[in-house]
Amino acid sequence: LKNKLRQNTHLFIPRSLDFQIKPNMKKLSKILLGLLVFIGLLALAGYFYLQTFAPNYEGNLDLEGLEQEVEVYFDEYGIPHIYGANEHDTYYALGYLHAQERLWQMDLMRRAGNGRLSEILGSATLDTDKFFRTLGINQVAKKEAEKHFRTDIPQTFQPATMAYLDGVNAFVATGKGTVEHKLLGAEIEPFTIEDCFSVGGVLALGFAKGFKTEPVVERIRAKLGMDYLNALALETPEESIRIDTYLRKKPTDSVSNQLEKISLAVKNALDKLPIPLWIGSNSWVVAPSRTKNGKVILANDAHMGYSQPAVWYEAHLEYPGFSLYGRHAGAIPFALIGHNRNSAWGLTMFLNDDTDFFREKSNPENPNQIWVDSAWVELEMRKEIIKVKDSSAVEITVRSSKHGPIISDLATHSLNGSEQPIAVDWIYLQEGTMGFQMWYDLAKAKNIDDARKAVSILDNPGLNVMFGDSEGNIAWWASAKLFRRPENVQSKMVLDGANGKDDAKEWLSFDYNPKSENPPSGFVYSANNQPDTMNGFYASGYFLPQDRAKRIKELLSTDEVWDAEKIANMQTDDISILSPKLAKLMLSEVPESVLKANDISARAYVNLNNWEGEHQYRSVAPLVYYKFQYLTLKNMMEDEIGEKLFVDFLATHLMKISWETLIQNDSTLWWDDVNTEKVETRTEILTKSYQQTIEQLSAEFGTDISNWKWENAHKLKHNHVFKSVALLDKFFSVGTFKMLGGNQVINNTGHRLYTNEKGEYEIIFGPSMRTVIDFSDIENSMSVIPTGQSGFPLSKHYDDQAELYNSLQRRKQMMNREEIVRVGRKLVLR
Repeated sequence: LKNKLRQNTHLFIPRSLDFQIKPNMKKLSKILLGLLVFIGLLALAGYFYLQTFAPNYEGNLDLEGLEQEVEVYFDEYGIPHIYGANEHDTYYALGYLHAQERLWQMDLMRRAGNGRLSEILGSATLDTDKFFRTLGINQVAKKEAEKHFRTDIPQTFQPATMAYLDGVNAFVATGKGTVEHKLLGAEIEPFTIEDCFSVGGVLALGFAKGFKTEPVVERIRAKLGMDYLNALALETPEESIRIDTYLRKKPTDSVSNQLEKISLAVKNALDKLPIPLWIGSNSWVVAPSRTKNGKVILANDAHMGYSQPAVWYEAHLEYPGFSLYGRHAGAIPFALIGHNRNSAWGLTMFLNDDTDFFREKSNPENPNQIWVDSAWVELEMRKEIIKVKDSSAVEITVRSSKHGPIISDLATHSLNGSEQPIAVDWIYLQEGTMGFQMWYDLAKAKNIDDARKAVSILDNPGLNVMFGDSEGNIAWWASAKLFRRPENVQSKMVLDGANGKDDAKEWLSFDYNPKSENPPSGFVYSANNQPDTMNGFYASGYFLPQDRAKRIKELLSTDEVWDAEKIANMQTDDISILSPKLAKLMLSEVPESVLKANDISARAYVNLNNWEGEHQYRSVAPLVYYKFQYLTLKNMMEDEIGEKLFVDFLATHLMKISWETLIQNDSTLWWDDVNTEKVETRTEILTKSYQQTIEQLSAEFGTDISNWKWENAHKLKHNHVFKSVALLDKFFSVGTFKMLGGNQVINNTGHRLYTNEKGEYEIIFGPSMRTVIDFSDIENSMSVIPTGQSGFPLSKHYDDQAELYNSLQRRKQMMNREEIVRVGRKLVLR
């Protein structure tokens, strides 16, 4: 050190310091060694401390509340195979095991529904809590619990629900808790029936697309008028592919300002929601006449936001007379997707329009009165107190009309009368749900008649239930309580709450729900696209574009003889039919001199023009296409509606369904840039957008187009709630991974249209599982989830399915007891 200092600086170091430096260096070495030993011991102690939170996979556990012994075998992926002597004990064991793996996730979900996230996460989630308290999901949960758990009106799902809750609370009573709760210093309360229903409300919210779409629609109308709005696709275009229905026997301005605040409030609430919502989904069922082994095959991949832990907790339940392999959401007792030995069901979002916004007429002399039936009527009011960690509690006043909560109060919770209140009428808040009963009955369904009866009782959320059974039946039912609005009502705009005419509803029987049972085609499918009419009724909604649906129908309509492996490969298909067609149209409008202005522009043009829709790791075209698409929309629309509304528009299904309509219309008003004196054309906007595309991609990925690979931009990270804390993020989150797929292909790994600061398309949702049920080998169907079964970070099952998922592989859904016993670890609950 002394010599280096002499060589590299001009400092004078006296030789008399020689005797001092050497002894001090030895002392320093001892100190450093001691420090390293201390850190090592501390890390070791920390490791052993963390292991106290580890789930039990082997041995014996004595639990109060069990009637008889329950055997549990954990397979190589940590999935429990539960063998009970009766229903009570089996669901009790499920609750206990679910809690020991996913208690943190379960607690977050109930806190979200009850508007209590801020109690443990602080003011960062205050907007989210205000949103849920204003909606009143906690109030609905109380009513649902009272309605469905009355002792004088017993319902078949009550005992199993209570047994599941007893199992969850048996684990809570152990006091083990979770690492996350300990880090936050958060207490864990016992779970209640109300908690189960509040989680159901959170799941239902993911289906209610009106919360994002309708404020955006009305803001565009208020700002620009109907001519601009009509150029978008408020309803599914006539030429779009629709799901075929089939039954062999058919049964007989201040407003704009308010809505901008509502949009912002909803966006802030959902952006900070620490749990994923349902986004879309694929499912199809192939009849025996089309399969190699002459048995039904069902495929399902439900699209949800990515998170860590993963959405689904898988479990296999057995007791005398009952056998089920299912996927469970946090604090929900029953499998939402699953199969027994006789029948199987999958789900996609129906996307029916079950949300309306009403502008109420308030009394100028009393802002808490509105006009109803020729008289001023008091709004209902309640106080909500939100506890906030490390801060003072926040009190809000929630006002409600006959249509529902006054959602316009969300922005400020001001009760002044300067603006007319806007209420939201969401069917969940009015009708509750029969979901628990439906899922309980589906799990026991032995045939198509049992399943049809089960799905017919659901009020909401709107679901496409895909069904197949061992007898060879296939079916698709749109399951929801549908209604017909007055002809004068455009439900995607804010309605008049005072006239009494806009809120008239004609409730329809299940006969009017779109459906198809054993169609001549030999298959049924759903990819969130518009269904055809049923008994003359057209179900309006927020249906997605035809990309995935068209590709699924194209593949299933061939003469292919299907088996489980081919169906599984089809789930990972990454070909877009629509995007290459639109890309060629866009390029045809750009002058050749611009397309070939330089080498990199010319090579980008060749890649995009020759694109066949694939989204592979080394594909160049997707990178060019999505940038070109985004900049085209930005140059078309931002000048008219501004940056904020444009970003909100991009977050809606309205954008997805309108894209094809907009780009194909060369005379729409949207092409003109209102900031210039001339009227721009489609050619001019597309030319400008293409030039910007080349410039931006060159800046982000360099001028060597061989680096413009999809894998360099399309990235997935499974974020934990602690993602904002760098040290914890590395411990709790999983990834980042390069991913195949893209927007609206069958392997729908969806991303925003705009990139982050690194030029990356952050994947925000995708298949929450990929499942294939083959009735020719029901004990060995296939599945995979994005990360792993466990929520404990040090468990090997925390992320042991990530590699399978990323490489498009699967594992067995084991149901053969002999095989399970041979490979599994045994835990006995006594």
